[in-house]
Amino acid sequence: VEAKAGLAEAGIAALCINRVPTAAGLGDQVEQYRIAETGVASAIDLLARRGIVDPALVGMGGVSFGGEVTMWIATRTSRLAALSIGNTVLSDVYYWFGAMAGRQVPRMLRDVWGIGTPEESPDRWKLLAPELMTDAITAPLLMQLPEHEYRTNVKLAARLSRAGKPVELRAFPYETHVKFQPRHKLAIYERNLDWFRFWLQGYVDPDPDKADQYRRWTAMKKM
Repeated sequence: VEAKAGLAEAGIAALCINRVPTAAGLGDQVEQYRIAETGVASAIDLLARRGIVDPALVGMGGVSFGGEVTMWIATRTSRLAALSIGNTVLSDVYYWFGAMAGRQVPRMLRDVWGIGTPEESPDRWKLLAPELMTDAITAPLLMQLPEHEYRTNVKLAARLSRAGKPVELRAFPYETHVKFQPRHKLAIYERNLDWFRFWLQGYVDPDPDKADQYRRWTAMKKM
């Protein structure tokens, strides 16, 4: 609610989209992503027809499933102009960090994503791992993650950076998957607002404490 209010006050229409349960439940994440992609596209088209949004200036973000859907859409369409996620995404580092004998990550990935090791399921990895689709990502990406999750997104950030694409990765210590520390939540909300205003509106906050932030982002834009 706080995040939506901040965006609205800045002149950015904010829409919260909920996940629709399907008969497959969590048994087919790809089906869930495709349903979400269709829903987001329909929402953009409807709001554009009503003159509420500019379809060329749409940002999207989320945490957990919301972040996964954001990256799914970002790697398959050019409809998004700015991205912000707060979670780990599928990567080989994520797989092997959780693959020690006795851990449940490999079984969970097989049951829910239908994916084995990168060697066993190369085609499935190409379908699901954003780090293998950086050529398709055209929108600037902000990642604000718990400290224990950020490592699995480093490869994605590095590949985007080396390709000259705007990306920023930040880690928050002693956080859970869903952040709970007030000062961290405030920092995340403020940076999200600044990020979307910068890329969607061209707005630069004159606060001198944010000068370094905008120097980085302006350099990214020039690339």
